[in-house]
Amino acid sequence: MNTQEHHLNAVIRKDEHVLSMLARHHMLSGYRTYRTAMKGISTDLSRQYPSAVDRPIYRDIYTSVSSEESYIDFLKAHTLFNVYESFMPKQMNNLQGETILYPNSYSRFNTSHEWRFCLSCMAESDQTGEMPYFQLAHQLPTVSVCHKHQERLYSSCTSCYIKGKNIDRIGCPAGTTCRFCKEKLSPLNTYLDDDMHWLHQTLLRLLSGEAKIPAFNKLLAAYQNALGIRKYSNGFTVAERTHLESLQFELDNHFDPRLYHTIFNNSDKSNSGKLTPSLSLYKAAYHDKTFFSPVVHLLIIRMLFGDIDSIPSIN
Repeated sequence: MNTQEHHLNAVIRKDEHVLSMLARHHMLSGYRTYRTAMKGISTDLSRQYPSAVDRPIYRDIYTSVSSEESYIDFLKAHTLFNVYESFMPKQMNNLQGETILYPNSYSRFNTSHEWRFCLSCMAESDQTGEMPYFQLAHQLPTVSVCHKHQERLYSSCTSCYIKGKNIDRIGCPAGTTCRFCKEKLSPLNTYLDDDMHWLHQTLLRLLSGEAKIPAFNKLLAAYQNALGIRKYSNGFTVAERTHLESLQFELDNHFDPRLYHTIFNNSDKSNSGKLTPSLSLYKAAYHDKTFFSPVVHLLIIRMLFGDIDSIPSIN
């Protein structure tokens, strides 16, 4: 964490990811390099992806803006923390911006660690005289369509293979032409069915604070009740292991194969085996100290309960 005096020359917009503001700060600073523009602000400059739950640069910016809100409220307003919070083990609740925190295996999700933008949203910013920016809702895990305009989002350049991950590389959204190789960008590949639409809408509800998930320990208890096997102490019996394997097979085949392939970058393309090792029913339900992506939990909730509003209450 940086201890020098901060000098930011941009402000965070209401629906903007906090790191997006730094690209605008760089453009307005007059410095040629991003690293130079960030001197006196933060030294946490590597892998500035939108999917981080907490990191020192969040705390540095929070300190710099001298906000009257708490640090957690700052995270809820300007990062994806609202989406992550309900799925975080209890020991991770006291975040202080001391270390970089991502969900387990976050890199296994397509596009969720890349900066995405909507052309129509960019046009609206241009009409009001604002510099374009990266909206929080577009950075939700797996989201590839703008919820407002129903248009496919843009991100990486597939011609020069410059990935849209680091904010220092891509700056502000710049339209459909790659600023490195000048080739035309293509919109993100996507697949939408009722389940994927539900996933995106549920992520939006969590982001806005409209929807709530039971406390993490109660969510795991609801899983275990639905599976018919409570948390083990001396391991599972043969019958219990067989039952869990059958439920895992059901989860691996519950959705359209295109959904798995759209969400995960390690899915089995030949459909000859387990679709993805990143979707483990056993680990999500019984590993109470592991922080899995909200997407993993939401797919399990979809199969077991249908909707987050239908999760049974556990006393």
